[in-house]
Parts: sequence; structure tokens; C-alpha cells
Amino acid sequence: MPHGPFVTSVGLKGENEDSPSHSLAYKERHLWLNLSSIKDKDKNFLMDAPLAPPGLFGDAVNTVVDRFQEANKQAAAFQKLLPHRSFTHGAAQQHQQPQTSKASSSQHRASQKQSVSTRTPPQRSGGSGGRSQPQPSRGKTDLRNVIIAKKAAAKKS
Repeated sequence: MPHGPFVTSVGLKGENEDSPSHSLAYKERHLWLNLSSIKDKDKNFLMDAPLAPPGLFGDAVNTVVDRFQEANKQAAAFQKLLPHRSFTHGAAQQHQQPQTSKASSSQHRASQKQSVSTRTPPQRSGGSGGRSQPQPSRGKTDLRNVIIAKKAAAKKS
């Protein structure tokens, strides 16, 4: 019975890989890792650890738990150093979500439409309003003209 990526464990050598308990231990190990919120790097580390008789992972779990606790301590210390945002009364009103009632949402939409209608549109450069073709630099030929000429020459041939 092939085990796929689970045969990477060094602890399997000399054990009967086809035994039901061995297969069950690997399935439990794989299921536990997939359902956990451990980073993929740590999951790979645990999957490569030898299978220990007293538990699913042996001493490898202690290593990952230590890393996890250290990361939590660093995150907590970092949160203490970050200043909390404090909004002024006016800024808090600007960031509030509009209320969901129909009357207030229609008023909100009306005020948005009015604010948009009072703004002037941006000035267009170029005058015609459409997209203008870029002018080639002095002394350089326009590549579009070169392509058109080559296509015309190919059709004549």
C-alpha cells in the first residue's frame, strides 16, 4: 500500500509499513495537520518528523509549540508598542456606515448625487475629446507605418 508523501519519515525504516496501526497513525497525523491552523512550513516539518510510538509526532510537537508560543509573545509585544487609533468626533462621523433604512439610504444617495453634480469635470487636453494618435519623434519613423508597408508588400508578392 503506497503512502505517497507520508513515507518521508526517517522513523519508518525497520517498521512494518503495511500494518494497520502504522497506516492509521499516518492518517490521524495527516488529518490533524490539515485541520489545524499551523503554517505550511511547520506542517512540513511535522510530517517529516519520525513517527513516535507514544504520540503522533513525538518531540517534534514540542519544537513547533515552542515556536508558536514565541511568535505569540512577539505579536503581543508588538501590539503593545503600536499606538491605537483615536478618531476625532468629526472623523468618526465621516467613517460611519450609512444606516440601512430606506429613508436614510435614499437621503444618502441624494446627497451623493448632489455632491457629484456640483463638481466640474476635469479639463481635457487635445481639444477634440477623442483619443489622439501619438506623434512620432523627430527623425524616427512610426513603427505602425513600417508594419503597414510590410503587410502591403507581402500582399503584393
